[in-house]
Amino acid sequence: MNSHGDRLDRIERAIESLVGISTVQQDILDALTRGAREMQESMVQTQAEIRDIKVEMRQMQAEIRDIRVDIREMQTEIRGLQAENRRILDYLFNQQSEGNGADS
Repeated sequence: MNSHGDRLDRIERAIESLVGISTVQQDILDALTRGAREMQESMVQTQAEIRDIKVEMRQMQAEIRDIRVDIREMQTEIRGLQAENRRILDYLFNQQSEGNGADS
């Protein structure tokens, strides 16, 4: 009966060990599940932030296109003013040259 009792004790310790291992495994599984859920939430948040950034980038690109149009219009106006200034200067120099020629 003693060997039978020893055997039962070993079986009981093995079962307790297995229950302990099972508890540890369940704790690990719970931690992994929490980690996976947190990662999923973080990923959803990151995706939302990326969408917001894309919207901002599109708006900035549209603003840059508008600025480029404004710059081109300004350049055209400046060229027109430069041409007008040249004509005025040519006219004034011609007037001055004619005036100097008449005095001599």
